[in-house]
Amino acid sequence: MRCQLAAVAIMTLLARPVAAQAPPACAPDAVLLLDGLGTPGDDLARLAELAGAAPPSSQLIRRAGFRVLPVCPGAKQVGWLGQLAVPAPAERGWLALPARLETVWNSQYPSGDNDGLLASGRGFSSQARAGVAGRWGIVSAALAPELAWQQNRWFETVPTGKGGDLAFQNPWYGDNLDVPQRFGAGPFARAGPGQSYLRVDAFGAAAGVSTENLWLGPGLRNGILLTNDAPGFPHLFLGTSRPVDVHVGWLEVLAVWGRLQRSRHLPAPGRPWFSALALTYQPRWVPGLYLGAARSFVQSPAMFRRRDGLAILVGWPGGILTRGNFPDDNQAVSASFRWVMPEAGLELYGEWARDDAALNFGALVRDPDWTQGWVWGFQKLVRAGDRLVRVHVEATRLHHFRPDGGWSWYVHGAGVDYTNAGQLLGAAAGPGGDSQRLAVDLLAAGGRIGGFVERTARNEQVYWSVIEPQPGRARQHDTELAAGYRQVLLLGGSELSLELSAAYRWNRDFLRSEPNLKGAVAYSYLYW
Repeated sequence: MRCQLAAVAIMTLLARPVAAQAPPACAPDAVLLLDGLGTPGDDLARLAELAGAAPPSSQLIRRAGFRVLPVCPGAKQVGWLGQLAVPAPAERGWLALPARLETVWNSQYPSGDNDGLLASGRGFSSQARAGVAGRWGIVSAALAPELAWQQNRWFETVPTGKGGDLAFQNPWYGDNLDVPQRFGAGPFARAGPGQSYLRVDAFGAAAGVSTENLWLGPGLRNGILLTNDAPGFPHLFLGTSRPVDVHVGWLEVLAVWGRLQRSRHLPAPGRPWFSALALTYQPRWVPGLYLGAARSFVQSPAMFRRRDGLAILVGWPGGILTRGNFPDDNQAVSASFRWVMPEAGLELYGEWARDDAALNFGALVRDPDWTQGWVWGFQKLVRAGDRLVRVHVEATRLHHFRPDGGWSWYVHGAGVDYTNAGQLLGAAAGPGGDSQRLAVDLLAAGGRIGGFVERTARNEQVYWSVIEPQPGRARQHDTELAAGYRQVLLLGGSELSLELSAAYRWNRDFLRSEPNLKGAVAYSYLYW
């Protein structure tokens, strides 16, 4: 009965027409056409909000498919935004999406994150994307397939004592986490529908089917519940088309139901289900402040059938305290915020999450930080003549030490781990991850140039529960320090992105310490 009432309440909210929108920061006179997550255009669009060159938005629920962002007069003063701004596309017709080609090279060991279908192993890895998008009134669609090829050269892996494909299984989590050390013994290719979708937007609500990547949370480098570190998966969605006026502010809702894929590096791959519910709220009295909450489940087919696909509604909020740790599902919850202050060229953001619920209220009081994780960061824009300097800081922590080992982030029983096609659905820092990143960029009309330094510790729970107790073993954490240069060049109707970094990883996978050089080149032809 509670499920039915909750479902009716949400459907009633979604069906309500938008009465008013949050007061815009400007009167938009052009648009920025975007596709993908983490692309130069996507990054520039977020910076435009800090500079007052685009109406602010929550950025707590993001999709990688084709979308249109209004921009304001004076946008030419924000990097190369003025060269990308175009008149709004027609309400009916087709549009060619950018053709993108990306190549990554690693000298010693795999290094890559937030790259979707691409699994950047040792050697060369490449990914190509292209497609079309169209709109006919309330119906819109995109066909944007992707193709990836990986050289996948040999590097030392931790022996598993198994043969065939299982020889490359993750040695620390076994059947409980589908993130293989290596995707087989040689080159491989894979293809997917990429950022394709079919959706209907009417009366302030949106519904459809999609294989787009989704990102929940405000982080740029890491998001705890959903990112584009793994390829997108087929899913149904239902939510708001745009923020809905609820008198005390504006509300966005997104509900997702999808099917995940397992790699061949598990003894019984299976097809678990994924579902999520995310909400954002913008208080009417605090301009630029956005609050978010989200809940996600990975469920075995049997559990999904028993719950009728409504686990995201069952027991909310009581279930967060009472459902506990069930072996055939994996629950995560998060709360987040983003505060945009265009007058100061500043944004602050943060996310707090738990992997699995407390067994009861007493357990929550005794150990409130059990399986907690968090992301926090800020971006600051400073004008330097006709250019802008961007400073970005982000920190992530996804481990909490327990002497008995216990569950780590994204790990919860065979078949319900938090992955798709052998890559993490959540933060690239991974289970037991701990990372800090500082980046500085100079933005001009012709693109941007900058650099970054990042520290990442991996598998901290494994270190404390498995490695450190072993007598006579060198007690070193698996920690990487990387520094790099990056640049974006606007060449007429094309974008060229370059990145070169050097890293040293101490005790990689608790095997050895070694350096790695990484180079990445991405070319995009912007038809529009």
